[in-house]
Parts: sequence; C-alpha cells; structure tokens
Amino acid sequence: KLFQDFIETHVFNHNEPNHIMIGHARQASRGGQSEEFTHPHVIDDDLVGVHNGTVENIYDLFHESGIKKTGEDSVSDSRALYRILHRVQGFKVLNDYRGGAALIWTKLSEPNSIYVYHGASIKSRLANTKEEEERPLFFMQTSEGYYFSSMENSLLAIRDEADQQPMILKYNRV
Repeated sequence: KLFQDFIETHVFNHNEPNHIMIGHARQASRGGQSEEFTHPHVIDDDLVGVHNGTVENIYDLFHESGIKKTGEDSVSDSRALYRILHRVQGFKVLNDYRGGAALIWTKLSEPNSIYVYHGASIKSRLANTKEEEERPLFFMQTSEGYYFSSMENSLLAIRDEADQQPMILKYNRV
C-alpha cells in the first residue's frame, strides 16, 4: 500500500541529472514492517541505499568507526551501516561486518554513480575457505540500462534476448 501511494502521488522529473532508481521489497529480519524500516534509506540527504541482509555487529562497528550513533541509527542495521559508509572514507566496514550483505547505493552528490557490493560469508573469509553465498545478487545489462536483483527470475523477465542470462556479481568488491 505504501508503495502504491508513493507511485500515485510522486511525479518523477526525467530532467534530473541522476537516472538511477533503487527499490527493495523487504522481508523484515530485524525491526518491524513499518515506514521507518522501509528501504531505500537516505543518509545525510546524499546517500540512498538498500541492503539485503542482517549486520550482527553493527554497534561494535559504530564504536570502532568513531561515529556517534543517533536514535535513527538504532532503528535499523541497514541505516546504521550506510551511515558508517557515508561518514567514514573508504569501505573498511565491509571487511569488518558480521552477517549478510548485498548492498546497492548511490550518492546524490555524484550523479549517475552507483555502488554495488555482494559479500561472501565472513566465515569463509576468516577460514580462508571457498566463498559461501550470503545473499544472492545478480546483474544484467539490457538495451535500457543496467539492472541488479537478488532474484535471477526478475532479470530473466526483462532480458533483451532469450539466451541472455543474468550474471552473479563477484564477492567482496565494490
């Protein structure tokens, strides 16, 4: 219902310099199913992102990054992870989290840029064993642009050619 209301009441200006659309159908793992947990999250009126997964050590990461968490950050591990990514230079936090993460974000201050991250299991990183799937993340390029999805079938539905196949993103790279 919230999505339907949003689509019906918002006009999208195609003259904007940023031509990126990010959405996420969320199954709640932490927190409730309410507007405050709805993705995408907007951080500092600049970073806009979605996260599929759960970060188990988010408050330890806040402490290690030296960022003072706000009440908003206490609500969602996804929002908190994006606050760290936005306020701390570099992607170190992506090496230090425990849990699952498939992330897509953009910065309004960097028109037409998109960041995508697909994590492999921290267990495999620590044990130096074969990478294990945390959260699937596929991509496909079509004549209309680039698409990313955690569901391979959604990309198959929009492909240009019948033999075109989605590709899985490499692990642990932005």
